Amino acid sequence: MIDKMYPLSVIVPVYNVEKYIARCVRSLFSQDMKEIQYIFINDFSPDQSISILEMIINKEYPVLKEDIRIINLSENKGVSNARNLGISLASGEYVTFCDSDDWIDSNMYSSLCTIAKNEDADIVACDFVNEYNDHRVVIRQPYSIDMEDNMKKILLGDIFPSLWSSIVKRQLYIENQIEFPYGLNVGEDLAVNVYLYVNVKKIIHKSYPYYHYRHHSESLCTHRNLSFVESDIQIASNIESFLFKKGLLNLYKKEMAYRKFFSKLPLWTDSQYRNSQRWILTYQETNKYVWHYKRLNWKMKTEYWLALKGYSRCAVFFVKILHCQQTIRDFLLK
Repeated sequence: MIDKMYPLSVIVPVYNVEKYIARCVRSLFSQDMKEIQYIFINDFSPDQSISILEMIINKEYPVLKEDIRIINLSENKGVSNARNLGISLASGEYVTFCDSDDWIDSNMYSSLCTIAKNEDADIVACDFVNEYNDHRVVIRQPYSIDMEDNMKKILLGDIFPSLWSSIVKRQLYIENQIEFPYGLNVGEDLAVNVYLYVNVKKIIHKSYPYYHYRHHSESLCTHRNLSFVESDIQIASNIESFLFKKGLLNLYKKEMAYRKFFSKLPLWTDSQYRNSQRWILTYQETNKYVWHYKRLNWKMKTEYWLALKGYSRCAVFFVKILHCQQTIRDFLLK
């Protein structure tokens, strides 16, 4: 039996989001675009997330049942595995992802798919909104028509490396055998974007924030730990190896140095798992460029240079002095 072909497949990994999944799925199922394939990957979620999803489908959107697949995994394997599985099951001309604690505007997919069709684009990306409990921040993505420029921006962090704020031709994944790095569940979007950008002919940016990225106490970005840092460091290594094999490493040498330096930075900046010796030795070749990283201000550069030279106590004292100065300034301005 041949799977039904869709203009778009939406892949949604589900894990421990019972507080948030209702808003997410209602925003997905309320899209003004018809003919969307929805693939939910239950990554062995320990809560009632899937029960809530099924209840909403049965009670509110029964007409969409034939367009929805729910895959229940027998063990938790992480978001990278879930996304790879989703791509293998997708039959859309384009694919995208949605985090199951986020939500989207009702016209997001129709807008992006219309642009993709009219422009014959490989990727169509949009802006997004960081949603916090008490405020929201719109993030404008500085895409360029030049793919080399886009690659530099994503390595430097100027473009947020999400895949939920864009739709991508599914054939790009298939023809180039692009997969999310198994077992690495932080920074995986960055790696896949790099793999895609090398093979992309045309990317279009729609300057509108359709996607709403929720920040909450249970999210991964809130509860970072050492394994997340390990993942970021490994992702940087994976990207470097990929660019080397493609003969592109020299083209992005400066940006890659910054990416590697940035990936290991929490080994110094986060007091929970600070390991100054390991920080110095990891990607040691990037340390000499600390004064040249334009994304760092002079205070950061001074602190990091002191620590890299073995003056850890001086670096910590320097930061304390800066904090004291700022406290005094704030007091005087009251």
